[in-house]
Amino acid sequence: MQQLTASLGFQFEKVQAWRKQSIWKSIFYVIIMVLVANAVVFGLKWVNQSKEITTNLPAFTMTKQGIQYEKPFSFDLETLDLTVMIGEEHKTTAVQTLLLADSGWVFKRSGVSTELKDYNDLLGFLGKKN
Repeated sequence: MQQLTASLGFQFEKVQAWRKQSIWKSIFYVIIMVLVANAVVFGLKWVNQSKEITTNLPAFTMTKQGIQYEKPFSFDLETLDLTVMIGEEHKTTAVQTLLLADSGWVFKRSGVSTELKDYNDLLGFLGKKN
């Protein structure tokens, strides 16, 4: 335990006094602690960002023929940094965008978009008919 605390406290002169422990073991301890600290920070950020969509979304239906909706709308999923747009596209600050248009669907990430795809592909991927 004393060796671990000395290694984590960057006390390399003290660590060098032990013949059985090399400097690489101390560096390994520091790397492990950095990884554990990053995992804790990422976990806390993930827990704090998990919010439910509290607004009532307008009804829309996706079928093989296309998408049916009353008027265009969009909503954000902050945890994924994703904006889902139903109907028509508009400017957004999100990194990722999923556009569900009348003619098909498109996924965009940082301005680079995929090809326009048919809703049969999306429903097949989800394993659903509607």
